[in-house]
Amino acid sequence: RQVTLFPAGCQQWQPNVTASSSTRYCYASTMAIYIYDLETSELERILTSVEKNISAVHWNPHNENQLIYGCIDKRIVIWDLEKDTCCLEISGLPGIPTDFSWHPSNPDIVTIALETMHIYHLHITRADLEVASCRDQAIIKVSTLQWNPKRPHVLVCGCSNDHLVTCLDYGAAGGIGRDSVGFKRLFYGEGHVDKKNSVSVLAWDPLSPNYLCVGYMQGSIVLYDMDSTTVIGNFASRQQSGGMLRALAWCGSASPGGFLSVDDRSGTLKLWNVAQANPMAILPIRKCGFQSISFVGKLEMQLCLCSFTDGTVGVYALRERRWRSIKVLSHSETVFTCAFSPANPNILATGSFDGTVKIWDVTSQVCLQVLPGHGGVVFYLAWHPEGEDRIMAAISSGEVWIWDIARRQVVMSVANHAEPVYCCAWNSGDPSLGASVSRDGNLVVFAVKDRSEER
Repeated sequence: RQVTLFPAGCQQWQPNVTASSSTRYCYASTMAIYIYDLETSELERILTSVEKNISAVHWNPHNENQLIYGCIDKRIVIWDLEKDTCCLEISGLPGIPTDFSWHPSNPDIVTIALETMHIYHLHITRADLEVASCRDQAIIKVSTLQWNPKRPHVLVCGCSNDHLVTCLDYGAAGGIGRDSVGFKRLFYGEGHVDKKNSVSVLAWDPLSPNYLCVGYMQGSIVLYDMDSTTVIGNFASRQQSGGMLRALAWCGSASPGGFLSVDDRSGTLKLWNVAQANPMAILPIRKCGFQSISFVGKLEMQLCLCSFTDGTVGVYALRERRWRSIKVLSHSETVFTCAFSPANPNILATGSFDGTVKIWDVTSQVCLQVLPGHGGVVFYLAWHPEGEDRIMAAISSGEVWIWDIARRQVVMSVANHAEPVYCCAWNSGDPSLGASVSRDGNLVVFAVKDRSEER
């Protein structure tokens, strides 16, 4: 029987892998979706019917029992949580799905951005995909898209290979037809086509039909009036942390004109208002960079769903300036190895594709340590055979590392291989010797030396 579960952390490869409804929230690891109850913060279920890495996930705003997710095998799935079954699956797409936006007034239409230079409208009832294009006008590579909740015939798309924002207007009737769509294009910093200035996030003001907040990767935040296609606010010429802008979220009626921004280098949440150029508040809530932020549940509750670059996911209560729940999860990528300590059967070490080694107490389900200091995938772990608080790791960089757990430091690193090391071992009869094998075909026996004792 299962005794303990350490949920995987939120993956880092894709930006759109968290989602929420009024009562739940979820995030995607590499090949699973973890769904939590918002009120209790308890893990409700895990969707594991995924064969390839998840590329994006989105909740149906019209039906909180439906999720849509995409995979790197160019497939999309709509899943019914109540029936625990697949409602619709479409494979063979011309690209990997990277973002979704459900039509605000038509629950039968969800719009999909692909890594290729097209977006598609999925008509769910007839399982039909329609290219969103206008005559001979192509949409530049899309990084994010959003329907306007106040004007449901308007869709905006941000570009990952340019600073361009494209607005598709399908007419006041709200019909989706590629022959009638009109285009508007917005430029900020015209003439700059640097990838660092690509569009990272789009957010419509929920209190206005015209205001669109655009976040650019290098840190600029610009407020556009979509009717006049003019800039009416510029709130950050550059993030002080030097990190890339990851997410924006409007506060709605709880704070009219207010919005949040986060970047991937600092764990700082910035609260802005359109009436002033500088942040109203700067809240350092973690020491790790953000992956995403969005409001979860009813907007007036001001609960923020946050994910971080270390895979951690939590719900932050903005009004109270405190964590409602935060979960330091296991790994954000595939776990390749685990090993129990011979000195303490309740201590478990895990190593992952995310490059981290973590030490766990399996009785309390608490992560005791995250071991520092290497730069590759961890393929194998081996504890010291005589119960010393040391662990050896085989690394994809061709190195073997040894940590002293008690001193929280690396005591040895050796590069004996030109290719990834897949396995390593202590000599059980003489722990002063270690061995490693690699994809280069070599077996190497080496002397274990504590470099701290050599000084």
